[in-house]
Parts: sequence; C-alpha cells; structure tokens
Amino acid sequence: MTTVAVTVLFLAGSGTASAVVPTAPERPAATAVTGPPSVVPSVRAFKAASGPGWRPAPGARVVIDGKSPGLADEGELLARELGLAYGKTAAPGRGDIRLALSGSASGPAESYGITVSGGRVDVTGRDEAGVFYGTRTVKQAVRTTGALAEGTVKRVRRRAAGPANGPTPGR
Repeated sequence: MTTVAVTVLFLAGSGTASAVVPTAPERPAATAVTGPPSVVPSVRAFKAASGPGWRPAPGARVVIDGKSPGLADEGELLARELGLAYGKTAAPGRGDIRLALSGSASGPAESYGITVSGGRVDVTGRDEAGVFYGTRTVKQAVRTTGALAEGTVKRVRRRAAGPANGPTPGR
C-alpha cells in the first residue's frame, strides 16, 4: 500500500493542514507473465502457449456457462475478489473469465483445468468443487503476479490417505 501526502489550503486564508492518506493497494506492474501460476499448492501440469496471457482489465467479467447454473456462487465470489463485474450466463468475450462444468473432464472429483487463450480464461471442473479450486488458483495468480500466462493448467486433486480420508493403501 502506498500513501499520499495531502495539503489542504483553507479559503478563509487562516492556514493549511496536512495529512497522510493511504491509497488502494497497487497491482503488480504490467509485465509479461510466463510459466505456471505462482500458487500454493504449486501447479505441476502446465502447458505453455504463445500469446499475451490474461490480466484483469476494465470491462472484464466473470461469467458462468448456461449449462452450469450451480456455479453462480463461485462466479460471484471470484468477481468480487478480483474487482470484476459478474455477467451471470452472458456469452463470454475477450477479457472475461468463464466458469463451466465439464462432465468429460478426466481425473477424480475436485479436478480442474484452466485455459488462457485469445484474451480469455476458461476454468472448467469435473464438479463444482473442482471449479471452486480452479478459481482459487486464478485468484492467487492474479494477486501474486497480476496476470495468468497463456497456456493450460491441469490439476488433479489428490487427497492424502489417513484417518479422516480412509485407510492408507496397502495396509
């Protein structure tokens, strides 16, 4: 966060007053972003593509696929967190983030994919939890680097074995 010194001159000519006023947090500088998103847990499967990537811009929206109305909560949350408009089920355009369920997605429940191409981001998941986890990756990446690199992320959620998640294989 930066601060700005403000000096106020009173019209009555009786003097001046000064104050230091905090401003909104700065977004990272607009430089080219390459490679997988910088997030925790780290992305292990990233396939780079050529292109400018994606960064939030005026007019950008978060929209949900018309066949995935159950993603409204995830869409509204991500839009609010990134300071974007929520476009409901509007057709996605350049600059938008689109959320969708993908019944054909490979992997177990909670898996997701993120594709950045043509100035747009598509977050797809096998189920609502997968899309939610995908939105967490987008949020972290934008907060740390200000953008997402052009390419595709595939994340297969794996749960640790243990008492809360069932028996450990081989025991």
